[in-house]
Amino acid sequence: MGSRAERPYWREALTPYARPRLGRSLLDLATSVVPYLALSVAMYLAIPVSYLLVLIIAVPAAGFLVRTFIVFHDCSHGSFLPSKRANAWLALRGSSYLKLPKALQFFSGNIGLHHVHHLNARIPNYNLQGAHDEIPMFNDVPTLSLWDGLRAVRLSCGTRSAAAS
Repeated sequence: MGSRAERPYWREALTPYARPRLGRSLLDLATSVVPYLALSVAMYLAIPVSYLLVLIIAVPAAGFLVRTFIVFHDCSHGSFLPSKRANAWLALRGSSYLKLPKALQFFSGNIGLHHVHHLNARIPNYNLQGAHDEIPMFNDVPTLSLWDGLRAVRLSCGTRSAAAS
């Protein structure tokens, strides 16, 4: 462990890298979300052609989905866009609330409420539910149940049951 005198050095050394650049942030959005959405549409359109083709397209789509998650994750930490308000707005639009049974909430440290933590990392996990329930801005965050998550696992692209759901 370094002394207190060493801390300003690394903080000072990292400060220039902590400044978001709007142009680069918009480029990251465009090269993450847009390709993911385009590949998702391509997968849908490829269903009548070949399931193998859908699977082949799914591989890069998964990569762009991970990249999209990382972009929204940076927004939720307030490190992606120069404006704190824009980061918070985009983070909320890219968030969902995974409503878990109390036992799973306990063992996961309220992971389903991670969107609240990202808006203020100083909120301890035991206060996340209260913040989510009592603050009106969280009313518009989509809520997913554990059952929704488990049900999604059985769905596959192109099945009639998935399209009907």
